[in-house]
Amino acid sequence: SAKYNAYKNSGGQLSLADFRRQNVSAFVSGMYNAVKSIDKTVRVGASPQSNIEKVYSQHYADVYLWCSKSGYIDYIAPQVYFALNHQTAPFKTMVEKWEKITTADSVKLLIGIAPYKCGKVDNNAGNAYKNEWVNNSNILAEEYSFVKNSVRCSGALFFSYSYMVAPYRNGATAQTEIENLKKVL
Repeated sequence: SAKYNAYKNSGGQLSLADFRRQNVSAFVSGMYNAVKSIDKTVRVGASPQSNIEKVYSQHYADVYLWCSKSGYIDYIAPQVYFALNHQTAPFKTMVEKWEKITTADSVKLLIGIAPYKCGKVDNNAGNAYKNEWVNNSNILAEEYSFVKNSVRCSGALFFSYSYMVAPYRNGATAQTEIENLKKVL
């Protein structure tokens, strides 16, 4: 608050939200440059939640800027932890939104996929789809295949790896889900 007031009192014109985004972006760019000054081979990335507008407006992370211009990140790995038919955030729709904003050739798009949800009820998916992870055993394979066939995506990340090697934690559906994923890897 004090810094923003000092900024405004010195003639600054940015809104509070834009001021916050500018400061977060300055931090990210500074971190990126610091890492690269030590070792240019180290990859710097961010893994925000998948709702771009929420990331931008509530977390003040200007992923539009970071994904369209070099000097901020080498990769972006949004956490697209939704099933294919999620009521408000279906997987493919969310991936396509990230594909549209990731325009810098220097920024790789990796998609976060959620094996930890296999075999579980997703109460955030809407009543019609909350059992999608329970009733289906091919979601991960379909999601990975979609990412693999994308021109813009460079790969996928699975959260959490422990569910890849011990899917029995979530029952038979999860076990089958991982076996089906292995077939397309």
